[in-house]
Amino acid sequence: MSNVGSRFANRIFAPAWNRENISSIQITFKEPFGTEGRGGYFDNYGIIRDVMQNHLLQILSLVAMEKPVSTSAEHIRDEKVKVLKFIPPVKLEDVVLGQYEGDPCAPHDDPASQGYLDDPTVPPNSSTPTFALATLFIPNERWEGVPFFLRCGKALNERKAEIRLQFKDVVGDIFEGSCKRNELVMRVQPGEAIYLKMMTKIPATAFKMEESEMELTYNDRYKVWLLLFWWNTVFSSPFLPIEKIEKKKKLKKSEIVLESDGSINKKWCNYHSNKNLLKNAFSFIVFLAVLDTEMTNILGLVTF
Repeated sequence: MSNVGSRFANRIFAPAWNRENISSIQITFKEPFGTEGRGGYFDNYGIIRDVMQNHLLQILSLVAMEKPVSTSAEHIRDEKVKVLKFIPPVKLEDVVLGQYEGDPCAPHDDPASQGYLDDPTVPPNSSTPTFALATLFIPNERWEGVPFFLRCGKALNERKAEIRLQFKDVVGDIFEGSCKRNELVMRVQPGEAIYLKMMTKIPATAFKMEESEMELTYNDRYKVWLLLFWWNTVFSSPFLPIEKIEKKKKLKKSEIVLESDGSINKKWCNYHSNKNLLKNAFSFIVFLAVLDTEMTNILGLVTF
C-alpha cells in the first residue's frame, strides 16, 4: 500500500507513470531457502500458484491501476479488477521455468548442497518449478507495450521482495552514453524502503556523471513513530479494573480470590495491579532509553 500512497500523493510521479516514460516494470520475490521439508505441500502447487498468481499479481494491480475514488478497500479493489481484466493470457514463449539444484561445492551438511529433488518429501523425478519468470502486458492506454516482469523463486541468492520501475533513456544524450536509466525501487522486504536511482555529476571540473541513490528507509525515518505505535499496541494502563484483568489474562473463576460474601479480595486485586504496573514500568524505561537515543540522533541531524 506504500506504492499507492507514494504514487497518488506526490504530483511528481503522476506525469511519468505511463508508457511514455517507463521502459519496464519488474516485480520480484526471492527466498534464500528451499522447501526444507515442505516439499509434500509445495509440489502440489509449484511457485506459480504459491506466489505468482496471488502475491505478485496483487502488487502488479496496485502498481498499474488508475487512481481510485478513495482509499477505501472497495474502491481500490474495483480499480485492481479493471487492470486484471485487461491482461491477456500469458504466452509460453514469455515464460521461463526452473528448479533449483544443490551446489556441488557446498559442504555436505550445508542446506545449499541439497537440491529440490533431494528433499525426502518431494516425489522422485518431480518437474514442479521452484523458479518462474513471466512477462505480462496490459494493453490499455497507460501501459500499452510496457512489459511487466514477474519473477519469483526459492533457494536464490537473497531474500527480497521489490517493485522496480525502469525509466526510458534520456532523449538527446550529451554525456557520451555514460548515463544509465533512472529507476524507482520500492522494497517490500527486508526493510521497507523507497529509493530513486539517478545520475549526478561527480565533483570535478569535467562533466563526468555517476549513478547515485536517493533513499528513504522506513525503519530509520519512522523509528520513533513505530516505537510509539508498538507501545500503544502492546501495553495498556497498569491500573486495570478487575473485569479487564480477568479478560486480559483469561483467568478462571477458581483463580480469583473471593471474600466470604462473594466480593473480590482487595489484596489479590492490588497484587495483580502492582505486578502489571512493575512490568509496564520496566518496559517504559526501556522505551524511554531508546526514544532518547533516537531523539538525540534526530536533533543532531537537525542541528547539523
